[in-house]
Amino acid sequence: MTLVRWTQGFPPFPLLRGSVLTIGNFDGLHLGHQHIVSATVTRASETGLPSVALTFDPHPSAILTPSHTAYLLMTLNEKMNLLDELGINFGWALTFTPSIAEMSPSDFMKALVTSLVPESIHVGEGFRFGHRREGSSDFMVAWGRDHGIHVVAYPLEHFGGEAISSSRIRLLLKEGKVTQASQLLGRPYSISGTVIKGYMRGQSLGFPTANLKTDSRLLPQSGVYITSVHSSLWEGAQLGLTNVGVQPTFHEGSLTVETHCPGGSGDWYGAQLKLDFLHRLRDEQKFNSSEELRLQIKKDITQGIQWWTQAGH
Repeated sequence: MTLVRWTQGFPPFPLLRGSVLTIGNFDGLHLGHQHIVSATVTRASETGLPSVALTFDPHPSAILTPSHTAYLLMTLNEKMNLLDELGINFGWALTFTPSIAEMSPSDFMKALVTSLVPESIHVGEGFRFGHRREGSSDFMVAWGRDHGIHVVAYPLEHFGGEAISSSRIRLLLKEGKVTQASQLLGRPYSISGTVIKGYMRGQSLGFPTANLKTDSRLLPQSGVYITSVHSSLWEGAQLGLTNVGVQPTFHEGSLTVETHCPGGSGDWYGAQLKLDFLHRLRDEQKFNSSEELRLQIKKDITQGIQWWTQAGH
């Protein structure tokens, strides 16, 4: 896939001579997003035109409501890599600016058509754009009809009787419901980061941990999770027991993400790790002593190995 990053607003000239286009924030690229992307790729194959996914960077909330910016479910690079896997030919990351936020829906559509010359546009019914989010999928369909461009607005996908959305997934993660979040994503929720030096608490207890410096993505609710740990240091995945929390037993106070891989040294400073959150074991707890904590960690490891084996890993 070719990645196009454009920082100066919509270009006043065609980037392509024709395209099949989908637009959205695509945060998390959940099952609903994937349905629209799949339809876009299929239409592109039928017409012989390139498929294009236009997304925005930063997320519009960073400009529209900077004091309430949502923690994201994935980075831009992860989003583009997954779009590539889904068959998109061109990923366009358009820098979202106040001037784009102030565009009227009509001006937005004119600029969009000028730059990408779409044969068709594929969006979800909930898509909003333009000044004060006055543009809607209905507006886009009507505008396309008037200008000879086929616009398809797809109904929201549902799971468990509720619409699939990025906000619903964020809520599930904030509640520690990583299994349910994974069902909506179509894959485990994951975070990535660099291993840094921590307080060495795990080492002193006999269970060395990799302390992860993460990006600005949403972390699941504090607790202990079974994770699948990936790194270029080894092939495949390792079982991880990951604690997200503030280490209340030691009164540390700052939020950390620490992972113990049974049988692993944890001495991976500077390495990049990716954690897939598979199952929540328990809440984070404050223990009366280091020995009490050590015994609980042993129980967590036993449970983790049993779960990992039963799941067929």
